[in-house]
Amino acid sequence: MQRITRLVQELEDRIRGKRQKVDALQAGKVSGPQLTAKKGSKPSGPMSLEQATQQYNLKRKAWAERKALCMNAVDVLSEALSKKRQEILVRDTRVLTVLDRL
Repeated sequence: MQRITRLVQELEDRIRGKRQKVDALQAGKVSGPQLTAKKGSKPSGPMSLEQATQQYNLKRKAWAERKALCMNAVDVLSEALSKKRQEILVRDTRVLTVLDRL
């Protein structure tokens, strides 16, 4: 019974905190959420849509380059083993757990 009472009290405290945040946002005392570089880092200011798009495109381009390098390595490996690319690639994570056990 004490556990339930404690849980109810914690939930009421969380609700009270959320209501205070909503009231502060509606009153204009606090600005809304802003885009940040990492979770927990302090925002330097709101990011414009153009800046966010440029940052996204830059990171996506870097990811695409890394993927191309990896796929090139898979192609070289598949040629060396005389297998197809799909035989080398592992798409099912359950297979990875089985491979780790070997």
